[in-house]
Amino acid sequence: MNANTWPQWAAAIGVLVEFVGFVVLGLELMQTNKQALREAKLLASEKSLFTTLAVYDDIPGDAPNYTGASVEGGILGRLVESIPAREKEVARSRWMISAGLVVSGLGVLIQIAGAFGQAWLAK
Repeated sequence: MNANTWPQWAAAIGVLVEFVGFVVLGLELMQTNKQALREAKLLASEKSLFTTLAVYDDIPGDAPNYTGASVEGGILGRLVESIPAREKEVARSRWMISAGLVVSGLGVLIQIAGAFGQAWLAK
């Protein structure tokens, strides 16, 4: 490799780095879609919106300020139960998307440096 070929190598390495970022983004998109489809099928299999709906209002003799509501069973119950796990999944997905974007951006910057190097040496 002589001194005049570094821009071509930089551009080629940039393309490879960008491709890795693209693969990470594509895999995460496929995983997110699989999870969404799995959730939709699970919810569609439920027969009712809920099986139990309880509303509590500060009943005399009970613990003070015991107010609230709970939903059990059915579509709404499954949705309420899945909130903590879904929150973790979304956080992981955001991290993977961010990593893919950073790697792709790095690849693009390397390609830009290679392109300007090629233009500089072509004068």
